[in-house]
Amino acid sequence: VAPLVYDGIDNFNEAGLAIVVKNNKWGLIDKTGNEVAPLVYDEISVSKLQKETGLVAVAKDNKWGFIDKTGKEIIPLVYDQIKHGFHEGLAAVKKNGQWGYINVKGETVIPFRVCHDVMNFYQGRATISYEGTGFEWIDKTGKVLLKKPSNEGLYLFIDDNVMARMEKDENGLWGLIDHQGREIMPPQYNMIILRFSSLPTDWLAVFKKDGQDEKNMKYGIIDKKGKVILPLIEWYDFFEKCDQLVAQYKTNPTAIKPVEIKLIVFEEGGKKGFKNSHNGEVVIPALYEDANEFSEGLAGVKKDGKWGFINTQGQTVIPFQYNDMPQNNYSFSEGLSLFFVEEKSDIEEDNDDDDLIDIRDSGKYGYIDKTGKIVLPAVYSAASPFYQGVAIVSKTGDLLKKLGLINKMGNEILPFIYSEISPFSNGFARITNKGKVGFINTQGKFIVPCVYDFDVHNTAVSKSGYAAVLHKNQYYIIRLK
Repeated sequence: VAPLVYDGIDNFNEAGLAIVVKNNKWGLIDKTGNEVAPLVYDEISVSKLQKETGLVAVAKDNKWGFIDKTGKEIIPLVYDQIKHGFHEGLAAVKKNGQWGYINVKGETVIPFRVCHDVMNFYQGRATISYEGTGFEWIDKTGKVLLKKPSNEGLYLFIDDNVMARMEKDENGLWGLIDHQGREIMPPQYNMIILRFSSLPTDWLAVFKKDGQDEKNMKYGIIDKKGKVILPLIEWYDFFEKCDQLVAQYKTNPTAIKPVEIKLIVFEEGGKKGFKNSHNGEVVIPALYEDANEFSEGLAGVKKDGKWGFINTQGQTVIPFQYNDMPQNNYSFSEGLSLFFVEEKSDIEEDNDDDDLIDIRDSGKYGYIDKTGKIVLPAVYSAASPFYQGVAIVSKTGDLLKKLGLINKMGNEILPFIYSEISPFSNGFARITNKGKVGFINTQGKFIVPCVYDFDVHNTAVSKSGYAAVLHKNQYYIIRLK
């Protein structure tokens, strides 16, 4: 226990040392209260005590040096500034207006030079910036590995393949590039942090402002490919979630998978656009009268009364030429998309039966590929997206007995005689004939004949191949595979 003789005392650190202050002089004590460093220093930075060296940075008369945990001076107090202590065996120090790197013996390893700022070593590399000219990345011998001009933005060396880059514009957002300048991840974060907490070396912590308030930040984790490991969340949830992910990673690194980031539809001012599901950023402005979700890299959107397709950059891939699109919110599936040719009709039908099979009385459906080429002509009055090479279609408006299956060549693989075919689920579809229910596979072959009673519910098949059926007012579970 420390005696009550000090003007100030700090908490004990991992090495069992605490800073004490008396009469504006600083020293160190251990947990028994012994003064291991006398009260002679103007400042002590215990935070710069590195486990790898056991040295503590101290200052006296505006000069910095290092002592060990016993208070013995190891490196003389001759430096104007020390940058965060030792990292990977070297410390960045400033002397006579120049920066250099020393080892734990105080020997100069990388000569002093005039520069704007330096960073500590990380994975054998360090960054040196020069006022108004640019940046260099050096190895532990001082050899320059890479140079970048400052007029391109700010850079942060991550490893031999990846750098973080901040654009020189009013937003100042950071992204990732390779050493040839090719974009890995577009600029989107206010900050990218290396060596954050105990994160694996392949992960980076990222911060992003939530709105215009500088203090209102959200935190997340990405990998060096820009893939999201932990979506942006509030800081008070971040640290706990971060610790959980690190623990999982240590147990099984391959179990941690990147989070799928999607472009989702949003509406503003009566128009629709797309925003990033991860950070809420608007990626494609609200310019469209209507929009379907993206699938396979393309989304159907409506502009000036016509439908076309755009890519994730908002570029038009298939011109705006279609009168209408399916109302099931799907675009492409297995390389093909439905398109609709409107026909004059006094009938307006609202399809509430199944949002995966589009049904109209006033037009016909066909299928196009990703270039807009018509693969199957518009001859179907009802149609679904393709699933494992087959689609559910009908060629007549009389849907009571006219549903069947086709392949991508338009060949009939199941006759158009069935009153109901549910969307495929885990390789199977429920099919109804004359009021009785059975199950088929994607080849159009019956796995279970139509012998069970019709039930509006329980159309799905589980991943294990189980389905619920109704027979004489009793439910049963049957196995299809």
